[in-house]
Amino acid sequence: WYKEHAKEDLLPEANKSAFSKAFVKDTILETDFELLIPDNYIENITERLNTYKQLDEALTAEELSRIAQNLTDRFGPLPKQVLNLMEAIKMRRVAMQLGFEKLLLKGGKMVAYFISKQDSEYYNTPTFKGMLQFAQKNPRECFLKEQGARFYISIQHVKDVADVMSIFDKMQKLIPTHAE
Repeated sequence: WYKEHAKEDLLPEANKSAFSKAFVKDTILETDFELLIPDNYIENITERLNTYKQLDEALTAEELSRIAQNLTDRFGPLPKQVLNLMEAIKMRRVAMQLGFEKLLLKGGKMVAYFISKQDSEYYNTPTFKGMLQFAQKNPRECFLKEQGARFYISIQHVKDVADVMSIFDKMQKLIPTHAE
């Protein structure tokens, strides 16, 4: 895993200029996906908690790769749950860049909540326009909705982190790179 992803950034280079202004500082992730470090992989709870902290603080794919290499050296090959956790960290970073304050991944569905501040500058950006364009291009499985003051996008048939990353990739491709 770490060799394949070391050169990969958590945000594609081509889209960095479109995301030059961060509107979301953190994305809350709620999921029923199995994203964890198994007790039988790192048995010491303090060590496990420290590893979670390191993973959460990793800002680049290179840092994640270094953590993965360290874990492999110390505890053996990474279990699928840890690989999924690392992919979920990348997913959360991209969600932040796309303007999602909360990402709910449960029951085969993704619900991504946009910035709650309705007068946010974000709603006039090419990033948000790209999200609207994505919804227009995918009317069968994608729905834009409003619940109270919260605006969100709901997408059906999302079974794992790879599905979410594929959706995010399609969204990113609809955002002009010369923006902002």
